[in-house]
Amino acid sequence: MPARKGRYRSAGNAGVRHTCWMNLEGDDEEIGRGFYFVLLLDEKRRALRQKYCEAVAKELGSLASWFAVDSWIGGTKLETGCQETGCQETRTQHDDCPPEGETYVAFRAIATVVEMAAELSAGCVSLLAAGQLYANAVLVRQLIETEYLIEVFARDPNAAATWARSSPDELRKRFTPQKMRNKVAGEFNDDEYWQHCDLGGHPSPTGAMLLGSAGALRSLKLAVQSKSEDGQPAKDEFMEASAWGDLAQHLLRIWHRTCALLGAHHVRFATVRADQTRRVAELEQRWTRIDPLCERVSMEGLATLARCVAADINSDIT
Repeated sequence: MPARKGRYRSAGNAGVRHTCWMNLEGDDEEIGRGFYFVLLLDEKRRALRQKYCEAVAKELGSLASWFAVDSWIGGTKLETGCQETGCQETRTQHDDCPPEGETYVAFRAIATVVEMAAELSAGCVSLLAAGQLYANAVLVRQLIETEYLIEVFARDPNAAATWARSSPDELRKRFTPQKMRNKVAGEFNDDEYWQHCDLGGHPSPTGAMLLGSAGALRSLKLAVQSKSEDGQPAKDEFMEASAWGDLAQHLLRIWHRTCALLGAHHVRFATVRADQTRRVAELEQRWTRIDPLCERVSMEGLATLARCVAADINSDIT
């Protein structure tokens, strides 16, 4: 998904005055990483990320339940119409159109994937709240694949019907993560998916950093204190904040992709779910306007932002 320009003007000075201890004369990688820690662990931003995750998981579940019923009773009133050759009528206008046409199979398949995304989202929120970081990572990897499917279906709803009718062997040939990324070239990042596979795909040594009492972080005894001796965050605190931040980014993208799909192909969605989308939009604005970590960022970009914030603070002081 292309970055939405203008989401935030700056990091906002509130809660970021810790830049006073940063060496802003170093290289971009060092400055960016230091500022990343400041933003990631800031209490206000952490609270908003978690609140956003909880809200989207709840609203996505509500939307999925409504859409599941709506797709099966034929209440979608689809713009795309029936699939009979030469028929230009919508399903609600043309009673002779077959009720099991490709469009309806497609919408029921889309509803299935949206519901899968909703259950995975709720599971992630529950697991993170319980401190189960590794289990959450397993679900996030699956959540990413539902995001792929939602984007593929948004571009071609007929692909959803193909997905619904595919055998397990056909699914492995047509809808692998790599093939879906290729279908929507430029929308998704290979490295992001591979990193999630290392953390929460098949059991891998990389996943040890997310474990509890048996994990490497516990063995290093960094989890018994909120700060390490040199003043940097203890690693389990960092990993927990990172997990919520990562989930918030994914749910932001999934929510927007789902709303874009339904907005384009379901003629009643914008009206029927207006209150729901407004609630999420209001919370999203509160979070994203002060948090550069609402989307993927580079260390170079964070370094530039850190210098801008420091300049603003110095200007206020003088």
